[in-house]
Amino acid sequence: MQRNHIQKMFDEWRKANRKRFEFPLFIQERSRSGYCRVGFDGITPEITISFGKQSFGIWVGLRAWKGGGDGLDEFDIVERKDPVTGEYYCGLCLEPVRYKTRKELWVSHSFEPLAKWMDKNFQPDKWLCLYADPEDKCIWCAFIKDESDLQHEVDKRRDFYYAIPVIKPKGERIIFKK
Repeated sequence: MQRNHIQKMFDEWRKANRKRFEFPLFIQERSRSGYCRVGFDGITPEITISFGKQSFGIWVGLRAWKGGGDGLDEFDIVERKDPVTGEYYCGLCLEPVRYKTRKELWVSHSFEPLAKWMDKNFQPDKWLCLYADPEDKCIWCAFIKDESDLQHEVDKRRDFYYAIPVIKPKGERIIFKK
């Protein structure tokens, strides 16, 4: 299977840092075209890391959702290399930090922020809230919310579809539905 340079660097970083993750990462799917999906052991299966040739982010979706889904966060870089110094930097940043290697750029600018995102969002009081078109139930939006905000979401958002705990409970799945 084809892996792009982002996936290769991520796999190395993931293996070197596996003890840091309370919820281990695992490869769910890898396609011949270079697409890759990474899941989290102990986290609801709707949340995955998605890699494309030009993208890297947290995605919410399932095949059963008629192609619907949403990105929770992106960790993309527009990778640039300074022709004079040979340093790498992100072309999206207004004041880019420069790195000696491509790997240093990706680890510092994307992989470490991903680890911080996971630490913040993979908590017992966090729920994945899904929003859908009321007619066809196609998921079009997702957010991670505190458990204390669930009732407000149900009462105030007409497009609220359902919510599930981010940390997968043992036994039956809990779904908070409107």
